[in-house]
Amino acid sequence: EEFKTLWELYPRKIGKPKALKAYQKARKAGTSYETIETGIKAYNEQIKRLKTDKQYIKHGSTWFNQCSWNDDYTISNTNKTAVKAAVFVILLIRRP
Repeated sequence: EEFKTLWELYPRKIGKPKALKAYQKARKAGTSYETIETGIKAYNEQIKRLKTDKQYIKHGSTWFNQCSWNDDYTISNTNKTAVKAAVFVILLIRRP
């Protein structure tokens, strides 16, 4: 039931059986449900903030297998300008 809830939160639902195995392994190793949930929410926020194209969002199996809840999804103030500039360039490139 826990995994089902997390899977619903995850943005790119590919590789569910592998993701479930990785989740079970992480839980047995002592990673809390809350840690994983917080990681998914932070990843979702980063995706929204950076307007990440779907093709660049990790498959669920990849995210769980890489223990990506441990990744840092924050953007420091010094990086915000660079990110905004990169997003602007991407938007310009996409223009017809």
